[in-house]
Amino acid sequence: MLGRAGRPQYEPKGKGILITNHSKQQLYLSLMNQQLPVESHMSRLPDMLNAEVVLGTISSVSDALSWLGYTYLYIRMLKSPTLYGIPIDQALTSMLLLTHVLYMVDRHAHVVTYFQKADLRLEQR
Repeated sequence: MLGRAGRPQYEPKGKGILITNHSKQQLYLSLMNQQLPVESHMSRLPDMLNAEVVLGTISSVSDALSWLGYTYLYIRMLKSPTLYGIPIDQALTSMLLLTHVLYMVDRHAHVVTYFQKADLRLEQR
């Protein structure tokens, strides 16, 4: 578990406290010293997107693309697309990368139903 003390909106620095068991101590020290890359593990991305649809944050495919653009997963996929199973030719532009992610989410979870001629609005059931 990692927590940050401080107020990010007012203070440029804060303190982080890491709580872990002894067997994982070396792993976290390596991550903190940048000896290992920190990767995103949004394994429940379909559930997260669905929650945003229910909250009303996402109501179209373009909203979903915008939302994904603010995630750490997106930042890491830009840096290392092949690590996330994305062919390099499909990660050349940020929009292409985001579209690929949404396609993969829908392909595996079937969470998006939309009408192409109706401004790509999501159908709520």
